[in-house]
Amino acid sequence: MYKSFEDLKAWQLAKEFRKAIYQIGKSFQKSEQYALTSQIQRAAIDEKYITQTVFDKLYNQGKEVEKVLNGYIGYLERQKPK
Repeated sequence: MYKSFEDLKAWQLAKEFRKAIYQIGKSFQKSEQYALTSQIQRAAIDEKYITQTVFDKLYNQGKEVEKVLNGYIGYLERQKPK
């Protein structure tokens, strides 16, 4: 049984994913740090800030987080009283 939300694999994966995104954001110029989403999208195209390999790794981490969260959501929905 879980003692805390921090024991959930979904939370652990999401935390690692957040750290990876944060590290990339730290490499941006100060003037660009506040447009992170837009910048990441552009960076994925021109490899100025992140390489295709890093983008692919982050994408796969995001998909893994999504997969685990959807699994937990499905489980919780099945536990609802009918």
